[in-house]
Amino acid sequence: MSAGSLRAVSDVSRLRRLPYRARYVYGERAASAARRLATLATNAHADVRIARPVHIGPGFRLFMPQGGTFIVHPGCDFRRDFVCEISGGGHVEIGPGTTFTSSTLIQITTSLTIGRRAVFGQSAMI
Repeated sequence: MSAGSLRAVSDVSRLRRLPYRARYVYGERAASAARRLATLATNAHADVRIARPVHIGPGFRLFMPQGGTFIVHPGCDFRRDFVCEISGGGHVEIGPGTTFTSSTLIQITTSLTIGRRAVFGQSAMI
């Protein structure tokens, strides 16, 4: 094959992957950023700090009616249906590189600190 035909095959292959990349790479990044901003805006009455880069999947919810503290360090991954309920002056701090797979529930009234690079499996409850 000539260099021109190899380049054409490469271009076709790249075009075929474009819908996948648009949805699962670029679209997911944009959706995660929007979820982060929505979380910060709806919890302005509390101390919520979510460092970047962080992946926030669908179903991410914070319930902090009386305030409290929720701190997330860079590199965390919240895949799907993460719920954190903080009552009173509760404090949750999540270390860098921590991963929560699907359906994690944290309910706290005191203090919880999770170290770096921890991994929580499906349906974890704290």
